[in-house]
Amino acid sequence: MKVKLRVLQGMLQNRQGDDAGMVISIRRKTFVIGSAEDANMRCLSKAINPHHCQINVEDDRVTVQDLASETGTFLNGERITETCPLNHGDQLKVGRLEFAVEFAAESDPVSKFVTDLLEEGDEEARRQRLQDPLQRQFHPTPTAVPPEVETEPEPPPEAKKKLQRPPKRPPGKLPPPKPVVADNTVDAAAESLKRIFEKD
Repeated sequence: MKVKLRVLQGMLQNRQGDDAGMVISIRRKTFVIGSAEDANMRCLSKAINPHHCQINVEDDRVTVQDLASETGTFLNGERITETCPLNHGDQLKVGRLEFAVEFAAESDPVSKFVTDLLEEGDEEARRQRLQDPLQRQFHPTPTAVPPEVETEPEPPPEAKKKLQRPPKRPPGKLPPPKPVVADNTVDAAAESLKRIFEKD
């Protein structure tokens, strides 16, 4: 049987806004709600004890029990003092958090097998975090340092000078053209050609 808690009211973390609508899947046989680091669902609230309450999931039965919390655990508006059965649609209140309990049938044996594997992996990771305090701290991944790129050596100053363009000179004036004296355009063209060939 799949068991889920849908948030009706409250915040799971210390942040702005409301987590209403968020769904938490319970994938283990014992699920502890509290503010302690080893709680399965950690709720950072002064109204929630380190180990506030526990949900127990069996094959065909789901129960909840209060773990001697100060503010109590409420099922459908009544404070519980002993282990109580949970049914689909029940409302569970822990501190300022309110949940709706939702049940769903397992789709197939493979899903149950995968769920059991996930539970074992989560439990092993939680044990390792508790044994090694360093794993509980956030260590950002260091930024990868790019490998040094080989660059060509800079040319000597003399070579740089050769590559530089010469400075621009101020614009000058063309020499005035020599006047062409002719009686007609044919004679003028012939005179111009004569001058061009005489220069060579």
